[in-house]
Order: sequence, then structure tokens, then C-alpha cells
Amino acid sequence: MRGDEGLEDAAVHKLEQDYIQMYLGELTPMQESKLVQLKSRVAELLKGKVPSDPVFLRFLRARDFNVEKAREMLSQSMIWRKKHGVDKIQSDYRMPAVIKDYFPGAWHFHDKEDRPLFILRLGQMDVKGIIKSVGEEGLTRLTLHICEEGLRLTEEAAHRLNKPISTWCLLLDLEGLNMRHLWRPGMKALLHIIEICESNYPETLGRVLIIRAPRVFPIMWTLVSPLIDETSREKFLFYGGNDYQESGGLVDYIDTDHIPEWLGGPCKSGIPEGGLVPKSYYMSVEEFEKDQSPGPHLLDAESCYHCESFYYPT
Repeated sequence: MRGDEGLEDAAVHKLEQDYIQMYLGELTPMQESKLVQLKSRVAELLKGKVPSDPVFLRFLRARDFNVEKAREMLSQSMIWRKKHGVDKIQSDYRMPAVIKDYFPGAWHFHDKEDRPLFILRLGQMDVKGIIKSVGEEGLTRLTLHICEEGLRLTEEAAHRLNKPISTWCLLLDLEGLNMRHLWRPGMKALLHIIEICESNYPETLGRVLIIRAPRVFPIMWTLVSPLIDETSREKFLFYGGNDYQESGGLVDYIDTDHIPEWLGGPCKSGIPEGGLVPKSYYMSVEEFEKDQSPGPHLLDAESCYHCESFYYPT
């Protein structure tokens, strides 16, 4: 009997190891131990549904496998999700017509590591027009919907391919980016969204490809980079001009067949081209003023955002 029990234990342990390698990736014994500890501590505090192992692992990685810091970060995120109904956003979200027609971003196949790929033509986005139409709240809800969709797509990819895929790839095309994109309410919304994503979707971006960055981009990067975790910043790759077409560019990260035609590839993406939003979509002045929420700490009086050397169009 004891021999049979030993064989059963070995089989269970092998299944656990197979599960870890298949869906979580290679973990050291210390990392496995930290994962078990975090799950145990969170389970003690929760009544009901407990997050999945990949979620625990993302928060652990975001806090360098410090169990207590990861528990605190995850707990705050779960409170935030419940308060804002984020768990229902996939089923409840209804995309406004202005977003369908003028938001130049969408999911587009996958990168060479089989991670879901999201493309955003930020330079073609009428930030002012979209925010005046749906508000900062509407843009935030759109971002949360994209993030939740990203989590779903990575999980589906992991199970379909039987390998650990827990992150997605973001391609930002900045052609057309100019001083209009530094419009104050737009930057405030961007900084707010970055803070939300850093706090609640850690370790979800595997790579960020930023292409055709114009001269105005360093100003924007100066504003947003302090909000991005150092580990996340290491995943950013920058390409100016047409450098993305050379060796070490997009072809190293995305299959040639999946490169959109506007970037020199053969693929028709179906992503809206963006462009100016007609004022008929705009909310009223009263609605817009009501929508404007307090910004993150970078907008405080001593922030570089208030530096007199910057010009922000009205």
C-alpha cells in the first residue's frame, strides 16, 4: 500500500510540475514556494473566488517575489476591481460609436512568441475629439476592456498551444504625433490610465514596440516614463523614422505576413485610420467638466507637467 501511495504522490507531483511548466513557465523552488505562500495568505482573507495561478505569479513578479508586498498589491487591486465592476466589463461593455469609427487600435494576430498583439496608431488618434466625446471615464473604460481582453487572449493562447503565455505585445505607431497630443486633459487621462494599469495589470506587457517616434515624443516620454515600472521600461523598444523596417525592427518580432500594409507589409488590418472626430459626437460642456477627475500625482504643482518651458495647445 505504501508503495502505491508513493507512486500516487509522484504522479500528482509530476502533474503539478507539468502544469507549472505548461502554463506558468520555469520556476525555481523558491519561486514555487512563494507562489504557494501567497495563495495561502490570500485564501485566508477571501471568501469565494480566488485568483488563478498566473494572476498570483504576475503580482509576485511585480514585487520581486516579496510575498507580503505582492499580497498588499493584489489585495488593493481586488478591492479596486470589485468597486469598479471590472470583472463584468467583458460582458457589460458597449463600445460607443465614436470609438468604433475613430479609435485607431485593435487586436491583430500575434507576435513571433505567440503573444496576442495589439496595435495602436496613436499618432493618428484625435485625443481631444475622443475625450470630448466619451470623457476620461469613457477612455478609461475602453482601456480596461482592452486589458481584460488581453488577459483572456493570453489565457486562451496558453491553453491552445500548451505553453506559458501570460503577456501580450503592444505596437505603438507614432507617425502624426504632434503638440496637439499634449493637450492637458488628454495627458491627464493618459497618466491616470498608466497608473491604473501599473497597479492592476502588472507584468502583462511582454514587449512594447514604439515606431516612427517624432521629435515631440521625448516630451511625452518625460511625462509618462516616471509612472512606468523600471522592469516594464526595459521591455520598450524605440524606432525613429524608418528604422523599424531594417534588421532588428518589426520583422524580428512580428511575422512578415502580419505586418500591416501601412507599415510596408501585406496584411490588411481593418484597424480604423483615426482622424478628426466630428463635433457632433462631443458631449456638452457641462458633461465634459463633470467627467474631469483629479489627475495623478505628476499633475501636482511641482510636477514637470507645469514646467513653463512646455507649450500645451488649448
